[in-house]
Amino acid sequence: MKILKIFLSLVIISVIGFGSYHGLFLSDLTKIKEITIVGANPNLEKELQKMHGIVPGTSFWKTDVDQLAAKLKKHAWVENIEIKKNFPNEITVQVTERKPKALLNKGQGKFDYIDDSGFVFGPAKPIDASEKVVLSGKSLIEKSELREAAIEVVKQFPPSGAMSLSDVSEIQFNNEKGYQVVLSKTGMIVDLGKENLPVRVDRARRVVQYLESHQINASHIDADYAKKVLVKVRKDR
Repeated sequence: MKILKIFLSLVIISVIGFGSYHGLFLSDLTKIKEITIVGANPNLEKELQKMHGIVPGTSFWKTDVDQLAAKLKKHAWVENIEIKKNFPNEITVQVTERKPKALLNKGQGKFDYIDDSGFVFGPAKPIDASEKVVLSGKSLIEKSELREAAIEVVKQFPPSGAMSLSDVSEIQFNNEKGYQVVLSKTGMIVDLGKENLPVRVDRARRVVQYLESHQINASHIDADYAKKVLVKVRKDR
């Protein structure tokens, strides 16, 4: 008799529990009230709000965060997405936004952005070419490994000073010369080669500093040597 009472008690508790759970599952309390997007600029936030497709009143329990993340990651400006469900009716989307590191010249006045991993996204506005280093040439458009190496070169440039982000206008790739840097102030071309690029950049930058401090007007620097740098001085200096 005692066992029967215990059994009946468990059944009653289970029924009550299931009813409560079922009621909560269907309750307005667990219908999506808000999706909060953080980490994105205002324009990107608006676009992601349109993309997610979840309307207020959608079931909190039935919302698939993996599916939602996959959908939002398709946006070109999104590098990563983390989604958190906040019981009972809110979802928070944490966005890691892509940051343009340089521009890719596609020709005919068209540009794309490139992030610090070499990933191409966009399109970019032509006016941005005056503020970012531009990667030019067929090889850098078609070959991701060359583009990624070019971005590593960009990372070596300081924000200001000789051969800096404010002074470098363009990077090209030549099958014979390797990477070539064009300086905006003087139009000087700097050959870096294809290997040991951080070392070559540092060496070339010190030469540019020397030339500027001594007011030497050079047209070409070849840093693609193990222990020396060649400088071609303009005749009209």
